[in-house]
Amino acid sequence: MGLGSAVGLLLLCGLGGAARVLHSLRYFYVAVSDPSPGVPWYQLVGYVDGNPFVRYTSESKRMEPQTHWIEANVDQEYWDTETQIVRGIQQVDYSNLDILRDRYNQSGGSHTVQRMSGCDILDDGSTRGYRQEAYDRKDIIAFDMDTRTLIVANTAAQVTKRKWERHGSVAERHKNYLENTCVEWLNKYVRYGQNVLDRRVPPTVRVSGKEEEDGILTLTCRARGFYPRPIVISWLKDGEVRDQDTQWGSIAPNSDGTYYMWATIEANPRDKDRFRCKVEHASLLQPGLYALESQSDPSSTLLVVAVVVIILLIIIAGVFFWKYKLKKNKKDGYKMPAGMDMASASSPTGRRGMWDEEETGPLTQTGQRGIPYHSTSYPGWKNSGLCYTVVPELFLPQPVGVAFLQFSSPSLRERRRGGSE
Repeated sequence: MGLGSAVGLLLLCGLGGAARVLHSLRYFYVAVSDPSPGVPWYQLVGYVDGNPFVRYTSESKRMEPQTHWIEANVDQEYWDTETQIVRGIQQVDYSNLDILRDRYNQSGGSHTVQRMSGCDILDDGSTRGYRQEAYDRKDIIAFDMDTRTLIVANTAAQVTKRKWERHGSVAERHKNYLENTCVEWLNKYVRYGQNVLDRRVPPTVRVSGKEEEDGILTLTCRARGFYPRPIVISWLKDGEVRDQDTQWGSIAPNSDGTYYMWATIEANPRDKDRFRCKVEHASLLQPGLYALESQSDPSSTLLVVAVVVIILLIIIAGVFFWKYKLKKNKKDGYKMPAGMDMASASSPTGRRGMWDEEETGPLTQTGQRGIPYHSTSYPGWKNSGLCYTVVPELFLPQPVGVAFLQFSSPSLRERRRGGSE
């Protein structure tokens, strides 16, 4: 079991029971005798509330920050001390690899030693600690905080248990670390990263179903965009938890720092209304129950698509028709409406307006008269920032045109003061 899977399983445990986990601290250690390319011989990753905050590898040989809030709140002495501690643990785990290979009569191949230790602060003010060790992805020994005893998973681990029990200080050291040192540092880390760690983002939950060819309905419950990381998703049938029939995906990160997860269960299509997805998360005051969403009618979906396509075709046809009329008007030349000329359109006295084609156009940067207002380009104004939209069928009267130019470019008035009126 890799680091990601171990983190997911162990953090999920924190949401069960009467008291809920407020904050958690975990350290995961992995030593590999013959690692694959790109995998370090040894690594440690520390998590606060499921978020990695420190990391050490046999390649870097240093404890390094994984988040800004730890980097901003500790000094170099912290990193030097943590590095020395982990280097010592690394040597112990290398020795453990050799001991366990001998104990299991293994001469070669790739083998792993894993360790998890950490503590929780619960919402009722109590704390609890964990320490577990595994060899080749199988549990071998764990420390029980309640009884202060060592629990072994197989006969090979009995040797280690007897050895540790002869040295009575081993269990006492584990207890002291988990009850005191671990909790003390967890409280510090929570203060350091309070703005990040104390936020609560509820999940967006959706339940869907897909019927397979064999007639089995697969129900899928997806929770997206939640924070913090720990979450529990369960399938219920008639109110009874069906964990034995449920398959879960791992808790995976999103790019925005939130997480998503899914859980599926197979059902008889006739029983689909008897199932509910139960979601437990720190952001929810009580667990949420979600039913299968109603499926949309395929015929209504096709009707909506058909209407959208028709509307798009009408719009496209209108654009082509408009372009055709525009080209035709340019080819035939612009014609004034009957009974209207440029002077009367722009001035009630009949005097020529400042935008008459025969007399004036906009001033260019050189102070010379340019082409008329209704043209599509303005020589000399490429960098002026002005942008005109020309509709040949519409001619703006003088007051509107002048106001537009004064509003858009005050410097144009200055240029006009230097030209002929």
